[in-house]
Amino acid sequence: MDLTRPPEAGKISPGQVCGLVVAVVLPTSVLYVPSLSVVAGQARQDGWLSLLLATAAAMVVLAAAWQVSMRHPGRTLVQILGIEWGPWAGGAVGLLYFVGILVHGALLLRAFSEALGITVLPTTPALVIAGSQIALCVYAARRGVEVLARIGQVATPLLVFSLLLLFGLAWSDFRLDRIPPLLTTQSSAILRGAVWPLAWLLQAQILMEIAFPFVQGPRGVARPFFSGLAMTGLLLVASLVAAQAVLGVHMASHSVVLMLKLAREVRPIEFLSRTEALYLAFWHMASFVEITAFLHAGAMVGSEVLALRGARVLVAPVGLLMTLAGTLLFRTLGDLVHFTEQVLPVYAILLGGVIPLILLVFSLRARPVGT
Repeated sequence: MDLTRPPEAGKISPGQVCGLVVAVVLPTSVLYVPSLSVVAGQARQDGWLSLLLATAAAMVVLAAAWQVSMRHPGRTLVQILGIEWGPWAGGAVGLLYFVGILVHGALLLRAFSEALGITVLPTTPALVIAGSQIALCVYAARRGVEVLARIGQVATPLLVFSLLLLFGLAWSDFRLDRIPPLLTTQSSAILRGAVWPLAWLLQAQILMEIAFPFVQGPRGVARPFFSGLAMTGLLLVASLVAAQAVLGVHMASHSVVLMLKLAREVRPIEFLSRTEALYLAFWHMASFVEITAFLHAGAMVGSEVLALRGARVLVAPVGLLMTLAGTLLFRTLGDLVHFTEQVLPVYAILLGGVIPLILLVFSLRARPVGT
């Protein structure tokens, strides 16, 4: 594992980091997180509080990742692991990150295929949808982080606009009497409900690999990074509250693709009968950025672990592996939801929270002069 070579040319601005945070976390999580049984089922009308707690915890945990990156400016995550833990241990943990990124990318790709399959392309095989999307992602990932950041600058405002537009269109259907009295759920249920959205929010940790080393003026990245996290958490809260106010707590608790269910129920104008298609049109571009970010991160981590000269050579193979893994691991929507409930929190919190915290402790230890 080469610790000295620059991982990739190119620079991005701190403002582009904010767009990447939202685009990496929000597209898939806004479809699945608010409707998981552990959030809308256990916490029910107080699910918004679980989401706020998860956002606050994610900001604290990801502060460790940011601090580690600031102590190693210009270094990627895998390079930092090699410096702090040595080439063998660092390489082994880097390989673990590669597997985690690969599996999570497969999850995102399959979630994208399912979202389109149950709405606008019901007769199209999921593998065809996934293959078409990953081909575009491979093309973008090979262009580097600068291109990805620029696409994020366009995709993120469109996604936020689509959510705000959906809330506005649903305003006439809001009925707060559909939501039982707040702050009546047991605190243990609220805390358990916060674990799953925390896992989704910790996806932003991959920016240690694909963004932080390439930021112009890295010290200025803190405000946009944490602003993006806060914005994402608040949009998740607004999504859940809006869905419960329109659909009711019971229906919201049993709807897997919650925001699409909300979009289907909204018909502000008689001839506008496919509101969910309009929402998906904006959502698609941000989802493209999200999947491309994990594809790019997987190629970078893999190339550094294998000591290759560049990441481009691995982009297409990693994309193929993500497509095959998504097809084999998640054969149905039920498999997808079960995985997000039972497996995702384990590896997401380990890779996104536990390891960066341990890495921060190692990076704070005293060093000999000149090292």
